[in-house]
Amino acid sequence: MKERDRRSALAAIAAMLIMGLVAPAGGSATSASDWGPGFKACGSFHAGYKIQVFAKDVSCAKARRIQKEYWLAPKSRLIVHVPSQGPEEIRLKRFPGWVCFSGTGGGTCMKGKKVAAYSDV
Repeated sequence: MKERDRRSALAAIAAMLIMGLVAPAGGSATSASDWGPGFKACGSFHAGYKIQVFAKDVSCAKARRIQKEYWLAPKSRLIVHVPSQGPEEIRLKRFPGWVCFSGTGGGTCMKGKKVAAYSDV
């Protein structure tokens, strides 16, 4: 698969997760069931406000570490990529291969089928 096609597919998946699941009709994603089948609630932490963490195909401990790195790491540990098409991608230097996307009220970090998601609502 070409890099451009892979990026487009990741962007589409992220957009579906962010728009379709983070803000379902009638409320915000505050439970694992709001994210969809296979997600588990992994607790929360504070980064100026409450960040709730959810995981799919990854341990809760790792999902929390990934989200804390995304939220609390200095900018020198993040790689920001703004593609010509799709949402901004943020890569975490301490977690190679993980790509993060953010939207209104939540977002995801993904590596293959593994997902570490968050809701800040």
